[in-house]
Amino acid sequence: MADGKLFSLEVHHLDFPVENHDNLKQEIDLYPELKDSLQRFLDNPEMKRYTAKELKEQRYDQRR
Repeated sequence: MADGKLFSLEVHHLDFPVENHDNLKQEIDLYPELKDSLQRFLDNPEMKRYTAKELKEQRYDQRR
């Protein structure tokens, strides 16, 4: 959570290499909020990480 916003990022191991990193970089550059969010993630290695299941549980608990 940063600035009162809950961010989620899922990482999956790919069995194949990403062939064109430049396209991914360009895609990220098109979305400043995504770029800022990813940078905060990189700048704060001690930041608590949540699994998708934990995030779903937290959202469910907030709705009750």
